[in-house]
Amino acid sequence: MATFKDERQVPIREHSDVVVIGGGPSGVAAAISAARHGAKVTLIEKGTILGGLATAGLVIFYEPICDGNGRKVCGGLAEEFLHNSIKYSYSTLPARWQNGLNRELDPETHQDPEGYALEVLREEDKKRYQTLYNYAAFVLALEESALKENVNILYDTLFCSAVIEGNRCTGVIVENVSGRYGISCNTLIDASGSSIAFFNAGLPCRSVENKFIVEFLDTDFQKMNEAIKTNQIRKAINWRMIGHVPLAQETQTSMFRGDTIEGENEFIRCGHAAALDHLKANQRPDYAMLTLPTMPQLRYIRQIVGRRPITQDDLFKHTPDSIGCVSDWRKCGPIFEVPFGCMFAPDIVNMAAVGRNISSDDDLWDIMRCYPGAVTTGQAAGTAAALALETGVDFDKVDISLLQKTLADDGVIIHQEDI
Repeated sequence: MATFKDERQVPIREHSDVVVIGGGPSGVAAAISAARHGAKVTLIEKGTILGGLATAGLVIFYEPICDGNGRKVCGGLAEEFLHNSIKYSYSTLPARWQNGLNRELDPETHQDPEGYALEVLREEDKKRYQTLYNYAAFVLALEESALKENVNILYDTLFCSAVIEGNRCTGVIVENVSGRYGISCNTLIDASGSSIAFFNAGLPCRSVENKFIVEFLDTDFQKMNEAIKTNQIRKAINWRMIGHVPLAQETQTSMFRGDTIEGENEFIRCGHAAALDHLKANQRPDYAMLTLPTMPQLRYIRQIVGRRPITQDDLFKHTPDSIGCVSDWRKCGPIFEVPFGCMFAPDIVNMAAVGRNISSDDDLWDIMRCYPGAVTTGQAAGTAAALALETGVDFDKVDISLLQKTLADDGVIIHQEDI
C-alpha cells in the first residue's frame, strides 16, 4: 500500500483536566458532572449542536427511566436530561412522572400512599417514565446546562488522535478553523459513539452490523388541523421511520457496517434515497418534509473490549462496583446494575468509554446505547474523573465507595435494592 509521510510539530494550545470527545447525551453528561465536581472540562463536538442522535440524529424519544412497573430506575442526570428535553417545549410525559414522582411503597402492605399495590397499578401508572420532545428545544437546554457549569465547548472541531505515552493518555490533537493543535489533559472520556480514541490508539474494539432505518420529520394539513383542534403543536409534527434498501446495485444489502467509511456512506445514501422516494410519493401542496438527520443514524458503530462487560447474566444481579441502574426500554421488568469496569480497556489507566462505546454483549448494547444508559455512564465517568483529580489517583483506581456515594448524593440509583 502506498503511504504519505506526515510529520508535524503540533502546538499545545491549552490544558484541560478532562477532555470529552463527543457532544451526545453521554458526552454532555460526562462534561457537566466533571465540571460540577470542580474539574476544568473541554468538550469536543464535530457538529454545531449538542445532543448527537438525540438531536442531530432526530431520534426524538427519551427512552424510559423506569422499570414499567411503576418504579423509577434511573435518577441523577439521566432524569435531569429527560426533564431538560421537555423544559422549553412539548412532551408526552405521563402525569404520574411530571415531577419525577417515585411513590414509596409501604414495606408491609406493598401499597403506596393512595392505597393500591404495585401489582395492580392503574392504567395511568402503567405508563412509563418516557417522553417525546422537540429536538431544537433539547439542543438549547443541553447547551444552557453545559455553559452554566463553565464547560468549554469546542464546536466544529474534529478529534484527530489521542497522545498515548505508556499506559496513559496525555492529551489529544484536534483540528478546526484555527488549525491543528493539541490539548493536554489528565483524563480523556470517549463519548464519540464509535470509540474513536480507543480505536485510533490501537486498543481492542468490536463492532456489529446495523439494520437499515432512516428517521425524519414531516407534516401535512391533516396533521396541522389535528394540532389546531387539540391545541397541541406536537401533533403537527410527524416523526417518520422508514426501512428501505434500494436494489439498484447488487452490492447493497440490508445490513450495514458503521465502522468503515464505505458502510457508513452506504447507510447514509440509502437513507437519502428512502427519504427521496417518500418525498416523490407525497409530492402535493399539503405535504412538507421538515428536516433530515445531519449525522448517521447508526445504532451500533464500535465499542471497546473492556475489563468487565455488562451482559444478560447481570439481570437482577448485585454488582459491587455498580455506578447506576438501567432498565430495558423494550419491555417491562428487567433491571441491570452497570459495572464501573465496563468503561475501561485493560491497557490504559486514564481513558474511559461512555454511552454506546462501553463494553457489553450485543443485547445489552441495544439497551446501553439509549439515552438513560448513555447518560448514566457519562455521569459516572465525569464524576470519577473529577474525584481522581481531587484524590490524586488514576482515573480507573478511584475509590468505588467514594464514587458510589458521590453519585448517590447526586441522585443516581446505584443498586436495585435502592429502587
